[in-house]
Amino acid sequence: ETYIQVEVFSVMEDLIQALAATGSTDNDSREAAEAWLDEVKRDNLSELLGALAAILADEQNEPQVRTQAGLQLKNCVSGQHGHIRDEDRKQWGIVDADTRDQIKQSVLATLGTEPKSPSTAAQVYSTIATIELEYWENALPDVLARLSEDASEKLIVAVLDTVGYMTGDINDINPDLLQPHSDSVLNAVIGAMTAEGASSNVQSSALKALSNSLEFCKSNFEDEDERAYIINSVGKLSMEGEPEVVKEAVVCLTDIVHIYYSNVFDFMDAIHSVVAEAMVSENDDISLSGIEFWSTVAEDELDIDENEAEEMRGYCAKYAETVLPSVLNLLTRQEEDEDEDEFTVSKSASVCLGLLAEMLGDMIVDPTIEFVTENMVHERWNMRDGAVMAFGGIISGPSEEKIAPILESAAAPIMNLIHDESTVVKDTVAWAIGRMTEMYPEIMLEEELRNTMLTCLAEALVLEPRVATNACWAVSNVAEEAFKAAENQMSEEQDEPETYLLSGDFPTILGMLVSATERDDVDESHLMEASFESLIVLIQNSPLDCRGFISEYAVSAVKRLTDTAGKSSSNPSDMKVLVSLLGRLCSVLQPCISVLDLEVVHTFCDDLMEVVIFILGQTSSGPFGEIFEDALMTCSELMRKLDTDFHRYLDGVKSLILDHIRNTSNGQTCFVAVGVLSDLVGCLHEEITPFVQEFLSLLMEILAVPDLDRTVKPQALSTFGDIASAIGEGVKDYLPMVIPVLENAAESAIEPVSVASDEEDVQFKNKLRENLIEAYTGIFQSLTDDKARATPPLESIFANVATFLNYLQQMCQDATFSDDGFRLTAGFIGDSCRAFGSSIKPMLNVEFVEYVLLKGRQSTDQTTANTAEWMYKHFNHL
Repeated sequence: ETYIQVEVFSVMEDLIQALAATGSTDNDSREAAEAWLDEVKRDNLSELLGALAAILADEQNEPQVRTQAGLQLKNCVSGQHGHIRDEDRKQWGIVDADTRDQIKQSVLATLGTEPKSPSTAAQVYSTIATIELEYWENALPDVLARLSEDASEKLIVAVLDTVGYMTGDINDINPDLLQPHSDSVLNAVIGAMTAEGASSNVQSSALKALSNSLEFCKSNFEDEDERAYIINSVGKLSMEGEPEVVKEAVVCLTDIVHIYYSNVFDFMDAIHSVVAEAMVSENDDISLSGIEFWSTVAEDELDIDENEAEEMRGYCAKYAETVLPSVLNLLTRQEEDEDEDEFTVSKSASVCLGLLAEMLGDMIVDPTIEFVTENMVHERWNMRDGAVMAFGGIISGPSEEKIAPILESAAAPIMNLIHDESTVVKDTVAWAIGRMTEMYPEIMLEEELRNTMLTCLAEALVLEPRVATNACWAVSNVAEEAFKAAENQMSEEQDEPETYLLSGDFPTILGMLVSATERDDVDESHLMEASFESLIVLIQNSPLDCRGFISEYAVSAVKRLTDTAGKSSSNPSDMKVLVSLLGRLCSVLQPCISVLDLEVVHTFCDDLMEVVIFILGQTSSGPFGEIFEDALMTCSELMRKLDTDFHRYLDGVKSLILDHIRNTSNGQTCFVAVGVLSDLVGCLHEEITPFVQEFLSLLMEILAVPDLDRTVKPQALSTFGDIASAIGEGVKDYLPMVIPVLENAAESAIEPVSVASDEEDVQFKNKLRENLIEAYTGIFQSLTDDKARATPPLESIFANVATFLNYLQQMCQDATFSDDGFRLTAGFIGDSCRAFGSSIKPMLNVEFVEYVLLKGRQSTDQTTANTAEWMYKHFNHL
């Protein structure tokens, strides 16, 4: 069944049929349904949202269809990026007010009617409430009002889940917005949690909601009686509840201590007793929650700096005598056939031990070393593994004076355990080598230990995939630390080290890693990823006397790339491995190109580009779609190395780069392709002149796509500046095309970052602003003469420059404006002063210029400070 041809759904059955197909195991049916839904979303958003809410609410519909309707409704409102963005708020605002109100009321009424848990309606309601958090004042009261005395268990759980989602999402943005509702939320949540006969489902949902509500209940926790009531209520459930409830209660206690660290001192003995019992529980989930408690406390105490010393309560030190033995013993709680990707009790204990070591310092050493000594030769493999894990876990915390002498004597015996009969022990040994090298490279790189270590890693790299994966990480650490040591010994005249401690072993290490990438089982335990990543690190951190070996490897890697590109398989799994290998080979060739001399790169670049062009020419719907970015970035690296010599590949690759830019449905590939276009412009310089119209038209075409991935826009704006820099004064012919686009972008850039925005929104807005300024700067500098004065074409856009200076002033008023933004602003103001002289002075507000100067002087970046001073000097010359 296909839906692509349907322009507008006319009856609800069409939509229900499409929703059913989105859960289909048949790829063609699912993709067709998703494409149809996307088309309807573009053309009839309000109608679609209302219909989805109706389907979600209708209990006659199949559970799967209702769930899909809810998920589609949520994704239409907030996208699938995990948090609310400013553009989501704008899109929701486009929907007419009546439809928005109907959807909210419909979703609210749906709570408690869904047969499956968790409630999809709860997620939708929370998402809308988060979007409308600044003006939908009754969002929380309305949902709490559903908790009547005769409410069913299903409804109570759905309401509590809704409260949990809402408070969690809004807390991440601005917990102060929820503070007026703290009493009503606490009454509802704790009332449900402690009600006589409350089920474990209700108690678990209530505990989750309480955890998410803690942030805005400050006034309640400052009251001693209320604080005691809340903590005691949670503590009681941690001792009496079902396993799931106990786990959630310990998680809630963790959140309470995390948020109200200074307020719980009088309760810590009781909390510690509860957590101590949880840690040793036979139920892994409960044990994990207990371990996480002490990991969180250790992190919190590590975050308390010297200026906040009075806040320190020293919980880790106070309870170390009982906590540390439990953590050490939990390192040994494991099975040999455990899923290596699962976060087990022993792995959690290892993380906790590392944090405790950072917090406790030297006081953790003696009891831990006693544990290591007792168990390193134990007859049981898990005890030996716990010993190695314990040693690797603590070496980053204690002082060098305390731990270094122990490391010097313990490193060799630990490394010799690479011969242990247990795969798990060997895996941990490889990890411990990486840890020891990372923390104490000067000890591990001494000749005797270095030789033992390299021999050990050589053996580890041919062992089971999980062992080899950790060995790859250890090799990366060894390479990085050896290169850092060589850099520290360079003279001021040197740009990079001539040699380093690993030079004599470099071909052996390189060969070991290459062999690891060629193993038959390379697709297991993330070994392909780890071995190629280690190769990349080794090549990036190589001195000059090792470049010959890298040259030989690059030639062989290109041959392997060519051979692999010629293979195919009818088995989807095998084909996926082949394509993944192509991507990894492209990635490892990028640092090879970067570090090798131009004449060396010339020996293999033709063969390399032939494969890159082959990859980029494949369809995006097939397996090759996963590696387009790797091929594009390899192309970029060649552009930067070959510069104008890259022109010979232009006919073969230009149209492919432009095709990937046009494919805006794949936002990340589109983003990378636009970056490659910038590099193409940069390497060809004025030779791109015949293609400028085509490039600019395409960039403006994609910028007009409504659902374009937002990361692409700043990249495209930056490319405008790159084109201007490449063609110089020739950019004057394209100003009527480019200036309106830049001014439209500036309108978006001056909008202040919303109070409800998160860090990602702030980063995006600043990237947009920075790239916009760079684009204007590129055009500006292309239209000045050799004395930096305005040419007639620049004089012709004087009014546009003045308008942009006004935009800049508004951007700088945003408290989130970046340091790089101020540096670029200072540069543009300085360029304007030099280009236009006194005629620009009326357009420059003195307070604005002095504010930019002040921000420059306050910057920790010397370039920003220098640019601001340079700007002010030229401003004063006017």
